[in-house]
Amino acid sequence: YFDGKDAILGALCDMGHQRMTASMSAVDSTLSYEDYFFEIGQAYIRFAKQNPDLYLLMFAQAPEWSIEQMSEPGSSYLILQETIAHGVEIGFITPHEGFGQDDMAFTAWATVHGISMLAITYFRNVPVDLTHSEEETLRNMLRGFAD
Repeated sequence: YFDGKDAILGALCDMGHQRMTASMSAVDSTLSYEDYFFEIGQAYIRFAKQNPDLYLLMFAQAPEWSIEQMSEPGSSYLILQETIAHGVEIGFITPHEGFGQDDMAFTAWATVHGISMLAITYFRNVPVDLTHSEEETLRNMLRGFAD
């Protein structure tokens, strides 16, 4: 039983975030860094496209979170942060003064979130395939992080 509508919505949002994290966690971690980074972004976008109503609910009902809460185990954002940190460790990506790892994680999240939101809202019923554009956006973002 739930203590009202907000509790039900909160439980649905939590379930959605757990499923999205599971989708991103299922990406093969033995891939090259570039392919892994690309595939976790694709997993995020794919989750949104396969679960558009749940995805919209997850972000429409999002509680006010701190960066610490977003970085807790079981968070999709933690996967992103760890991936960025690993890229820095292996020398694939380079933080710059004024644009560090947290900035890169935010940029990557904003990018996949923006692609996802456009795909499931504005382009939801438009017969156009933007897969190539989505893929090139992710690959170009990573190239920018490497410069």
